[in-house]
Amino acid sequence: MPLGNLWFQWPKESQLNLVSELVEFETKLASISFKNHGCIYYKADLEDNGMHTQDIDAIFSASGERLDCSILSKLAFGPLTQARLWEGERAQMTLDRGPCELSGLLRLGTKLT
Repeated sequence: MPLGNLWFQWPKESQLNLVSELVEFETKLASISFKNHGCIYYKADLEDNGMHTQDIDAIFSASGERLDCSILSKLAFGPLTQARLWEGERAQMTLDRGPCELSGLLRLGTKLT
């Protein structure tokens, strides 16, 4: 059920608690910094296609503590795919622009376990 359907039925205290939790969660996300940049892919998909992978090494900016998440070992930074990176002079560059492999796309839909 959408939150909007329940919101005005909740007591103010419950509304404030939810907003506080969301702000705390957003603050934690904003405090994470990454040493590299790029789109996030399954590491196996990049390796299967012979592409270089960059491990996702992240730290909490405020404390300097490393982000410890077992799921990160299955993910990697790969090429950026923003449209603006393929426009203007860059459109003339000799690059492998695909087509993408269907098998890699199918694997992207699998759940991480």
